[in-house]
Amino acid sequence: MPVSPLHQHHARAGANFFNWSGWLLSGHYSSPEDELDRVRSSVGYTDLPFLSHMVVRGPDACATLQRLITRDLKACPPGKAKYMLALNEDGAVVDDGLLFRLADDYFIVSVACRNPALQVGQPGFLDLKRPKDWLHPEAGARVSIQELGAFHIGVQGPRSRDLLRPAINLDDLVFFAVREAHFADIPVIVSRTGYSGELGFEFLVWPEDAPALWETIVELGKAYDAVPYGMSATLLMGVEKGYLMGHDFFPGSTPIEVGLEWAMDFAKENFVGKQAVLRRREEGIKARLVGLEMSVDSPLPTAGDSVRLDGRNVGKITIAVVSRRLNRILARACVESNIGSSTEVEVSPLSGAPPLKARLCDSFCWYDPRGLRLKL
Repeated sequence: MPVSPLHQHHARAGANFFNWSGWLLSGHYSSPEDELDRVRSSVGYTDLPFLSHMVVRGPDACATLQRLITRDLKACPPGKAKYMLALNEDGAVVDDGLLFRLADDYFIVSVACRNPALQVGQPGFLDLKRPKDWLHPEAGARVSIQELGAFHIGVQGPRSRDLLRPAINLDDLVFFAVREAHFADIPVIVSRTGYSGELGFEFLVWPEDAPALWETIVELGKAYDAVPYGMSATLLMGVEKGYLMGHDFFPGSTPIEVGLEWAMDFAKENFVGKQAVLRRREEGIKARLVGLEMSVDSPLPTAGDSVRLDGRNVGKITIAVVSRRLNRILARACVESNIGSSTEVEVSPLSGAPPLKARLCDSFCWYDPRGLRLKL
């Protein structure tokens, strides 16, 4: 099972590991709640080895991406990043992630990646680095698409800029900016992005340099009581902030149903999935993604549990977490579009356990909905 280049560092720090899509990842070190609190109040650091970073480069790189993703790259000059979606012809989201533009004809697409060795048919050596199926040029396009092979380390929290300053000064790096730089003497690509909902920075570094960069962050972090945090805290932060993942892109949905219409630049030239989404917008949606709140003392729902109203199934849970900071269970679910916010529903566990009481929320962003903390 693939592991992070920093696996031994995590093990020595007392990490609890778990299997996520074929990757052995750090779940937590102390407790997810303690790690989340440290990131929210000060600073923490993490790695995400399952992210795939693909270089798209060449005279036709921009034109190729314009056809394949939902964002208009005319509004993304060199040195900037964009949250992006890739759709299929039916308008369904097949990938979401970040796009970094380093030059006019030089882009990096950063998306989550399952362990390719787990794909059906057990691909051979030459298939393991194959780019995402949706990311391919048209015949004759002058563009190169290659796996970068870089490794991701994030430093997140209101004190992240202060922690990093002795090794790299990022005072002038604005929100969603990206550039090549040096962390001390280590070459990196650094962006002011993250999945925490806080001020934060993310580094792409060569795997052989990752241990030195990590050890420097650990040493610098001692002055701020910084801690490493794992996927459990990352998941908690993402749900509190309303960042989508996995099951949230439910079958039959387009960006409209999951609240991502803002990531569709309809004014630009045609792109894959555009016409299908426009048709869906004209026809109207039948289901939508909503937030749910439950008592913190309730059993935790799981993805796939039924949402019921007046004795009938009206949707399914996509994700749920216990937020001790907000003192309640937070969940998301796909439900029939005509069900309003504040509706009282029941969640029926797949296990056959007794139904749970829940209340629908119109928004599933519970933390800093105006995004003020991202721009500290």
